[in-house]
Amino acid sequence: MLAFLERRVLLSLLTVLGVSVGVFAMIHLVPGDPVTVMLSEFASPADQQALREELGLNQPLYVQYWRYLSSAIRGDLGRSVRSNRPVVAEIALRFPHTLRLALTALVIAVTIGGTVGVISAVRRNTVFDHVAMVTVLAGLSIPSFWLGLMLIIVFALRLEWVPVAGYEGWQYLILPGLTLAAAPAAVLARLTRSSMLEVLTQDFVRTAQAKGLHHTTVVLKHALKNSLIPVVTVLGLQLGYLLGGAVITESVFAYPGVGRLVVDAILARDFPVVQGTVLAIALGFVFLNLLVDVLYVYLDPRVRFA
Repeated sequence: MLAFLERRVLLSLLTVLGVSVGVFAMIHLVPGDPVTVMLSEFASPADQQALREELGLNQPLYVQYWRYLSSAIRGDLGRSVRSNRPVVAEIALRFPHTLRLALTALVIAVTIGGTVGVISAVRRNTVFDHVAMVTVLAGLSIPSFWLGLMLIIVFALRLEWVPVAGYEGWQYLILPGLTLAAAPAAVLARLTRSSMLEVLTQDFVRTAQAKGLHHTTVVLKHALKNSLIPVVTVLGLQLGYLLGGAVITESVFAYPGVGRLVVDAILARDFPVVQGTVLAIALGFVFLNLLVDVLYVYLDPRVRFA
């Protein structure tokens, strides 16, 4: 097991190194002079030179990357061109809001997707199963920005059940949480259904049924537990998606999270903030993948023995 974890940690470190190269290249892929793009062409030559020296753009490329990588390892992602605050401080201010929204959406997705998937598997080829799978397909197909706008129009403007936008309490998480949870709930429902259908045909399930165990006990204690391995994998990836995919949802609902920080930074051409935020989200994905690999060892003994 230790060798398995060592390989996973090494692969994670290599992934982080590759991500750092991609994030570093962002500022150099901008057409034209990045300093001119950030400050506009009307900025004075002195201001442009000062920013160029601050970002290290007057140094060779390998020196710039080493400076960026060593600073990032120390937790220094630069300073915002717009607010002159450290990028880490900007992310730390917004991240709790995004984490709160992502966890809310994850709870909604697991509750709805898991329940629908289990019931659809148990009641295969029934009316409920067909309706559920059509609804799941719609959840995967509807763009999140359109769904968010529809929820605002119906529940916030017409029915006035929940606030429209912003954040001043838990009720402000309902609409963006539902919007963000739609796609993950659909993915979890389909995966749970297919995994449950495969497990329900196994010999140990038929043995449990032959012993006279209650149907609910067979489904929840035996079948569901053994069908969770692929679901846990996707669940970890979906949490990473929720943390990174909240960009559009947070913009629609004017939610003060990391996603809206990225959009505002792009509009303001604040590339240090964009770089730092993308790197932080990518590191979150890598960490969650590593956590899923560790959970795999405990959920599936075959991985441990292999």
